[in-house]
Amino acid sequence: QQESVKRAHRLTSLAGQLARRGYTPLALERYREALGLDNAYLEARIGTARCLVKLNLLPDAVGQLQTVLQADPNHVEANLIMSQIEIMQGGDGIAEGKMRLQRILTMNPDHPEANYLMGTVCEAQGETDHALNHYKKAARRLLETGVN
Repeated sequence: QQESVKRAHRLTSLAGQLARRGYTPLALERYREALGLDNAYLEARIGTARCLVKLNLLPDAVGQLQTVLQADPNHVEANLIMSQIEIMQGGDGIAEGKMRLQRILTMNPDHPEANYLMGTVCEAQGETDHALNHYKKAARRLLETGVN
């Protein structure tokens, strides 16, 4: 049991490296392999969801994210990806995604990815002052942390 959990963590790490290099289908295979070994490993589910979004398999990504959110309703990354999907789907999803982003930013006002995404939503809705504030927060945080 413990060896399979360790292997799942190693596979997830490898999958993350593959995803960062643009090998999304290979990364997805490794994430799925990891989940086969440790079905409760949330990091592998998040990685799987990110790959599915890149491959435009949004319903499958939502399924992965719902599993994460059932285990941890406040999981920031799962909520962030879910908001991206809701916004991508348009219509009522934009308002749902925006509310989800507001909840993330209430918990973590300096979250760079949430601020950037909120900036894009505000900009699309004609709220340029709000958009600019969110873009500035995102840029400031990225410059402070040195994250690429």
